[in-house]
Amino acid sequence: MVLFNKNVKNPLGGSSMEDIKVAVTQEKREETIDKILELVETEFKGIDVTAVFTKRLLEETIKTLEARCLLATLRDLNK
Repeated sequence: MVLFNKNVKNPLGGSSMEDIKVAVTQEKREETIDKILELVETEFKGIDVTAVFTKRLLEETIKTLEARCLLATLRDLNK
């Protein structure tokens, strides 16, 4: 089982009295990864999707997520 720390007041980290821990089993993580890979494959039907393509797509997804978090206002982050 893997524990992920999530700060409710500050999702980008930092200290808060409202820190919570989310327990996720290895089985659940593997199921989620399988679903993500299936989604990529179905979204690009007719194309032989490679591991390199998928890796780059996921890296771009992470960068986009980080950018969106950094563009969020402090007011929204502190809710």
